[in-house]
Amino acid sequence: VPPTSNLDAYEAYLLGRFELNKRGERTQGSIPYFEKAVALDPDFAVAWADLALVHALLHNTQPRNEWPALRIKARASLDRALSIDADRPEVVAAAGYVVWFEGDEERALDLIERSLEQLPNNGEALVWRRWLLNWLGRFDEVLAASYEGVKRDPLSWLALANHAQVLMQFGRMDEVPPILDKLRTLGRPDVVEILQRFMAWRSGDRVAAMRHCIAEAEIEGSDACSDLQTLWSLGLRDELARIAAPGIVHALFGEFEEALPLVRKAVADGEESPLVLARLLCVIGEYPEA
Repeated sequence: VPPTSNLDAYEAYLLGRFELNKRGERTQGSIPYFEKAVALDPDFAVAWADLALVHALLHNTQPRNEWPALRIKARASLDRALSIDADRPEVVAAAGYVVWFEGDEERALDLIERSLEQLPNNGEALVWRRWLLNWLGRFDEVLAASYEGVKRDPLSWLALANHAQVLMQFGRMDEVPPILDKLRTLGRPDVVEILQRFMAWRSGDRVAAMRHCIAEAEIEGSDACSDLQTLWSLGLRDELARIAAPGIVHALFGEFEEALPLVRKAVADGEESPLVLARLLCVIGEYPEA
């Protein structure tokens, strides 16, 4: 069933999707298009769902003090989508991501798997399923889910990029270069540089990591590397200590025994996100706690 009979609304929606599919800084740029789509057709459930998705996705780039407002906006748009067509798979998938943002990972996974029953080749939902399996500690399912994702949607740059990260996580580095070639073919050299930076960091090659960081920034046309990443890549510990918490500094330089108690305290005091602790625990192999 077509998502809308209003061609102008559908055109606005597609322009929003074009921006959203780029991710990163382009995510926020999709909002005016989705808002135009629902203004032209107030019963456009998929556009409402994607508007909810955008507000949920923005938590990846916005300060934590803005998250409550983002949750309210995401929930309001999602509720409107659900009131129009609660069974449409795109709406159910977006509901899964929003529910995840709200903190209910088990229900989020259930919703996303329900959406995939109806729309099995939804690259975004396949990636979210893999993320949630990892998040919930179901590591024995993660690798298979990642392979299945790129099999079902082989042209999704998002699925391919996340598959490359999973392969790195499981030490299958020899399988990553062909994925980088596919991403170049799909016109995502910026994502290639990000993944090559991850590979360089994992191997301890800070010079290579910095080179890829600079290349990424040049492709994006902006300073894509944070001050923290730049100082760490250059090994400038004293300068890094001026802008980063002590636990983060220790972790970046591989001093995990010193880092762990400091990061735990920072999380307990509300000074750091629990995600920081989760990532540190993953690095040292404490997956169940992570």
